[in-house]
Amino acid sequence: MCIRDRAYPIGLYLLDSNGKSLMECDSKAILSAETTETFLLELNTIRTTLDPGKAYTLVPCTYKAQQNSGFNLVVNSNERVNIETIPELEFGYSKKITSEWNARNSIGSSKNPRKNYSQFINNPHIRVECVNNTRLRVHLQSQEDYLVAIHAYKITTDHQYELFADSGSYTNIRMGCFVNLDLQPNPNGYLFVFSTFEAGQIGKFTVEVCASAQRDVIITQNYDVNSFSRQPKA
Repeated sequence: MCIRDRAYPIGLYLLDSNGKSLMECDSKAILSAETTETFLLELNTIRTTLDPGKAYTLVPCTYKAQQNSGFNLVVNSNERVNIETIPELEFGYSKKITSEWNARNSIGSSKNPRKNYSQFINNPHIRVECVNNTRLRVHLQSQEDYLVAIHAYKITTDHQYELFADSGSYTNIRMGCFVNLDLQPNPNGYLFVFSTFEAGQIGKFTVEVCASAQRDVIITQNYDVNSFSRQPKA
């Protein structure tokens, strides 16, 4: 991939059908019109083997929002592939929630050996109850320069937290962090946890929850995860 006409840092992301990041390629450098196309392609190339019969998403993006420019994207394969642009997902309902990481709840990543694993779900979180089958998108946004991720847990009938989806590798929040899921009603609902990679990182963020219709979901922001006092299941 190479960008045209502007000097923007760019990235290229490979996602699976659930929106989980499989591979990432960030330029981390200002790419200008004077830079050769060969150099751009070397910096922003994804090489991988994909399973046949499955659908994947390639997402080209700029580092910051509102950076407008054309770009060229070339896909090479040793087998025939079908490539098409994806229209915006249509949701009948969306709700934005403002929250923050603070000294009390900025627990950090479950993959960070310095964190207390049993406390991971005390990171900022929301509970979503599905009244009907629904397509759901949870999108995490912030102006902070942190590595972040979303983890989705099913709250089981025996009151444990069963991890079933995440946004992939911890990524810079300015790149966008989200999960797209097809959910069914679950008696105890689902928990979405928003964590920074490092513990103790403080700042405000916004979560946008989109669903097929307002009647399909009930969203609880201040859900007491300690009422169960159970550790998340990997």
